[in-house]
Amino acid sequence: MKITKLQAGTMVFFLLVILFILIAVPLFKKRLIQNHKISNATITDCSYGGRTHVGTITSIYNFYYNKKMIDGIAAFNSSELNFKDAKLLFVGKAFPVAYNPDNPNNNYLLIRPKDFKKFNYSFPDSLHWIVRYVHSK
Repeated sequence: MKITKLQAGTMVFFLLVILFILIAVPLFKKRLIQNHKISNATITDCSYGGRTHVGTITSIYNFYYNKKMIDGIAAFNSSELNFKDAKLLFVGKAFPVAYNPDNPNNNYLLIRPKDFKKFNYSFPDSLHWIVRYVHSK
């Protein structure tokens, strides 16, 4: 089977996109860990699964930076968190969020003990109530 120039170009394009993602995502995470500030974010909704996110609980949150609302999404594996617990207990609650002051859209919600550890913070006593609902791997 012969590959046309269009097919070859399409394959190269998708390979470049995948390569960009593989390089950019860790770079954004590294920059966030190295240069961040902490604010409070409020979880506004939780959803479960979907065609492309089977077994994933998605928490939607927002926080304010320079009087502008910034939206964020945190994803949890359903083995780490029960959807009913997330919906019932987390929606409307405030949690710390780490954000890059140069790019506040680069942010990360801190809920689980391992999230705090990633940023070299102690897990706060005020959040110990969630430990019984979150099962970290």
